[in-house]
Amino acid sequence: DMDGQRSVPMGRGGAMRLSFSHSIYGSQVEEVFSLRRDGFQLTQLRYSEARLVDFYGYENADLENGAWVVNPPPVLLPSLNLNIRADAAMALYFARRYESRPRTIRPTGALRLIVASCKNSAHG
Repeated sequence: DMDGQRSVPMGRGGAMRLSFSHSIYGSQVEEVFSLRRDGFQLTQLRYSEARLVDFYGYENADLENGAWVVNPPPVLLPSLNLNIRADAAMALYFARRYESRPRTIRPTGALRLIVASCKNSAHG
């Protein structure tokens, strides 16, 4: 459960950033997704250590503002299944104009994220 919230309204073309500590190295990993009507499109990976680029099997990365950045080939995922360890810290950030505070994901074991249509036209 994300801070007790089960849904987050977003406009079309919104973005989501998943931030967590790597299970082996303990360093920071961020996965950036564009929210599409039919799922999550992975658009960027950000690693706090260069060795994570190799760990995940990428050939190269660019160093930007202290993070190793990979722009992978576009992959569309219909849902995200997160397995959260009791000692893991994981947070979601939604790119909205008025809110950038993280939504903490409590270590409850597993969490499934999906993109769903909203009947409220104000949300797109």
